[in-house]
Amino acid sequence: MTGHVLYLAAAFESYHPPRLEATRRLLAAQQKNLTAVSLASSTADVLKVLSTHSPDVVVICGWNREEYLLALRWAGEHRRKVVLVSDSTEHDHFRVRLLEAWKAVIVRQCDAFFTAGKPQLRYLSQLGAPPEKIFQGCDVVDNDFFSDQRPHDSAQGLLQTLRVGPCPFFICVSRLIRRKNIARLLDAYSIYSRTTSNPWGLVIVGGGPERNALEERAKQLCAKGVRFAGRRSPDELAMLYGASRCLVHPARMDTWGLVVNEAMASGLPVLVSNETGCREDLVENGINGWSFDSESIQGIAEVMAQMHALAPEKRQAMGSQSKVIIDRWTLETHAHGLSNAIEASQQKISADTRDDPPSALWWHFSLMMVRARRQINTIHPSQD
Repeated sequence: MTGHVLYLAAAFESYHPPRLEATRRLLAAQQKNLTAVSLASSTADVLKVLSTHSPDVVVICGWNREEYLLALRWAGEHRRKVVLVSDSTEHDHFRVRLLEAWKAVIVRQCDAFFTAGKPQLRYLSQLGAPPEKIFQGCDVVDNDFFSDQRPHDSAQGLLQTLRVGPCPFFICVSRLIRRKNIARLLDAYSIYSRTTSNPWGLVIVGGGPERNALEERAKQLCAKGVRFAGRRSPDELAMLYGASRCLVHPARMDTWGLVVNEAMASGLPVLVSNETGCREDLVENGINGWSFDSESIQGIAEVMAQMHALAPEKRQAMGSQSKVIIDRWTLETHAHGLSNAIEASQQKISADTRDDPPSALWWHFSLMMVRARRQINTIHPSQD
């Protein structure tokens, strides 16, 4: 029986603790122990952690760090099981055939897989992961946190600070980088606001290197209804969701899009680009919102106008459907999915695809490649 599970992540974001706590409780009921470790920059520290804990199962959150490769190699040498967590899709980055072949070798060294939704499952299957060893539900948020109603007075105070009047508004929560497609959203909002009577405002929450350029673009477009709220605390963000009418997520490349989970848990209808990884699983056109082509400025403007034109009761019904859908994507969903992947890692299948360990030369090449990629990203951080 698997006793000790070691969960390795590059860093723990705000959404990690509630996920891990839910998983820890479930595993404890199964007489299993979960230890979560944030990876240090020193590879010696990773090997020390592995040696100290000597886990039965190692959970690695990707293939893009040398620490993950070292953990994978360690597991092979010590005959321990590996669960790979990945929410990548086939289309969330430009794909190179050589790198895809390299990833396929990585996948064949793993024993089970924990992923987000349908597009992510398909991508792992294409890389060679057996479908019966892939489990979904890794990308969730604490729905209860966002569904709890915040005090009205506090929300009003925040809106006044942001100079958002009593008029309704769309909300967009995003890092301000190119691949999030905020420039096209501003262009679309300009069309929508010029062609719609009593247009809603647009509040953009988040920071990033594109903020100054985007604010200037909004001025040039005379988009007076746009407000840039900057980075906000989780409580402030929940207040803004509660005060808004609809989420717009225009990303032209996004592995999942946790802000969609947050908005749906807050009871909002959602407008989500086709290129967002969660769209297939979370957005039901005409039921809780609409999807759109991220490259089409006119298309974005049209779905904003379509949402604006809905009767209030219809829009509220869409928000209620968002809650129904997101109730299938909870902290417990995450806990059971990871628990099932851990259990599956112990089981053989009729056509076990796990390869013999690669050669030392292959590992050396892989580590060099990952280090080179990190160095490039340090010198030239990607904003795409």
